[in-house]
Amino acid sequence: VRACVRVLYSWDVRVAVFSPQWTYVRLEESPTSVRSIEQLHARRDARYAMNRVTSVHDGYFYSNLVSGLQRIKVGSSINDAWQSVDLPEGTRSFHSSLFSFSGCLYAFLLSHNVADPPFLYCLDQSGQWRLVTQLPEILSKFGLAVAESKLIIVGGMGGYNDSLPSLPTVYTVDLHDPDLSWSQLPNLPFVCTFPEVVSLGFFVHVFLNVAHEYAPSEAKKVFSLDLCAPDHEQCWSTDVIPPVPLVMCRTTVLNGCLVVAGGCDDRAGQLHGVNHVYLYVPECRQFLELPSFNILPIGSFQCMSHDNTLYLFGSVPEALSI
Repeated sequence: VRACVRVLYSWDVRVAVFSPQWTYVRLEESPTSVRSIEQLHARRDARYAMNRVTSVHDGYFYSNLVSGLQRIKVGSSINDAWQSVDLPEGTRSFHSSLFSFSGCLYAFLLSHNVADPPFLYCLDQSGQWRLVTQLPEILSKFGLAVAESKLIIVGGMGGYNDSLPSLPTVYTVDLHDPDLSWSQLPNLPFVCTFPEVVSLGFFVHVFLNVAHEYAPSEAKKVFSLDLCAPDHEQCWSTDVIPPVPLVMCRTTVLNGCLVVAGGCDDRAGQLHGVNHVYLYVPECRQFLELPSFNILPIGSFQCMSHDNTLYLFGSVPEALSI
């Protein structure tokens, strides 16, 4: 097995004016040899946990794997291990569909009945899971965001089989609504799986993720929806224009601004990984370029903000063999 590096980068916005730079805060190097299949799987699990960190809650980063939900404390050292989180009885993990809202961690989980749509559970401050609601239909590989109190579910596939077609549908539910009734928002103008969805105030922004699902002209657009607009006026717009046509990027919100990290530059008609980081300031509707990180995030990675710091989770390209 070739040596691989798993790294989490952070950038503290409080020192941006004086010394903007990315720094290592967690670094692991795997041995150059693996003696068993078990060691190889353990190493892959640790790498996937870093790549699939999708929520920060109560001082922990959470990663949702097929093998289960894991967490690690923010600021952990290299010797700290990921901790397993018990799931509600009769459920199992379901791709990267975690989010934090109103002091609780929310997770979409599956039952053992493949005919059931995903269930939304809430891990409250007492450490107990509580069933919240269920998706109105079977969906997988969707994107999600929370705008104020509204949970937005974007795109995905109409089932758990990878051969099923992608969908343009957009569902929403108000997490403060006692009835928790789902409704539909205008469909996207394209189908998509695993779209990158982020909310900024009452606006929802969708960045495209899978290259073969859209026309080249759509790769240059960010699709936005104003949730405050009257129902009959709601439609997806393309007013937010990034400096370069980016797909497969990762996003987060920091101090009222939208952060767009990494992804692929599609200007030349071919996808090339980039290490740029942009900050979108809604008041002036402009993108500002932050310091680039000094690795090229090809493959799975995540971007997250916590306590005035941007975090980039991921791994450099590697080849595994045994």
